[in-house]
Amino acid sequence: MKKHEIFPTPVWHEEGGISQQLIDELYEGAYQCTERYPSIDESSNQGGYHSPRFEWKNFHPQGIELIQKVVYTAIEKDFNVTSWWYNISGKGGWNLPHSHAGRGTDLALVLYLTETDDLLTFVNTHPTLNDPMVGYSPHIKKGDILIFPSQLMHFVKQNEREEDRISISMNISIK
Repeated sequence: MKKHEIFPTPVWHEEGGISQQLIDELYEGAYQCTERYPSIDESSNQGGYHSPRFEWKNFHPQGIELIQKVVYTAIEKDFNVTSWWYNISGKGGWNLPHSHAGRGTDLALVLYLTETDDLLTFVNTHPTLNDPMVGYSPHIKKGDILIFPSQLMHFVKQNEREEDRISISMNISIK
């Protein structure tokens, strides 16, 4: 009897590779953003800050170079970043299960500016008798980048640290 793995889901994980200077500048940008823009009403964000969505051309120039290199290496296709935004979760902040599908996007990307405590969890939408795993929480650290299909359901568990948990999220369409 043959076993067929028919629903594999790729998740790309770029460990490190981002300079501390770029992390610091993006981190500072997150707090500057909170001073300039109110948090938008994003249904998945609970008790945290969600910046407005910004155009790709307004991202950090060194960040653009880094993201272009990382994404192209992962998917080997031309792409557009359709929007990006900051997420800041203070103590007690979390995100409900959600996906990025239906927004004209093929992939989602998250760049971590602080330690994550492995709070991101991907929901297994294809459990089997042999693999009933409900979710998967990748081991990610400050400076890591994750890229995953936009339809992949995910959530972020409650931040229990006193420090804010800060990330940048992006929606990506493949040309």
